[in-house]
Amino acid sequence: MNSYIKNSDTGDFYKTAAEVNGEKFLYWSVFSENTQREIARCYSQYFNLRVTDNFIVTPIYGGTSESYISIGNATYTREQYTEAGINYDYLYADFIVAFMSPDAELLNQSSKYKTGVIVELNQNAKVTKDKVKNGGTFGAVGSTVDYSDIKFNSSSDEIQNLATGNSPSLKYTNADGVSNIAYKFEINNSGYNNKNRLDYYVKFKNTQAYRNYVMKAYYYVYEVDANGNAVAGTFKITGAVYFNLYDIGNSETKK
Repeated sequence: MNSYIKNSDTGDFYKTAAEVNGEKFLYWSVFSENTQREIARCYSQYFNLRVTDNFIVTPIYGGTSESYISIGNATYTREQYTEAGINYDYLYADFIVAFMSPDAELLNQSSKYKTGVIVELNQNAKVTKDKVKNGGTFGAVGSTVDYSDIKFNSSSDEIQNLATGNSPSLKYTNADGVSNIAYKFEINNSGYNNKNRLDYYVKFKNTQAYRNYVMKAYYYVYEVDANGNAVAGTFKITGAVYFNLYDIGNSETKK
């Protein structure tokens, strides 16, 4: 489904009550049946988000409403072309990211926030034949990988320092003595739409290393002061979404 949820009789957006049992309306929670994750919030009493999948939408009531950030599961594309006799082959992982705030401040009109995506690799986290699930064929387009027993043992402090610091990447040894590598992709906030949502892609060369790694992505947001420094206590980061480029990197495509 790719549409707005509206009252079939009036054609209007659905509206929930401002208060129920003495508790104020906070937001609509949008919960994906497929991933079993909350993927969006709508802070208007009128539910005016477009939905594109099977979701459960629930009005939430309580005392205090806070901002919320999310990152969707990756979708993939591959680009191949020849220029000046040189063949190029790139893979793209696309993520829908969103920053939903009760004060409705627009990221594309504000210098108050910095946002970005972090992609992390672990040298032991790779796509292997035994991790293909649901009867899929290893390497076949559309097959899926079971990430349930892949452990990165990431350091939340290291990831936050990367997000708020000046370096574009970080290599560190995790608690298991394994090397983790994380890359930061800062987002230009002018690209967000008026619902603070953005389709953001990360680009990779189609190499054996990138095809074989299992990776995970986070989306982060934090406030900055007049000098561009991170404001203490404002850093927010999503849970990680896992992805891999094996299928798309080995797919049969026309140049």
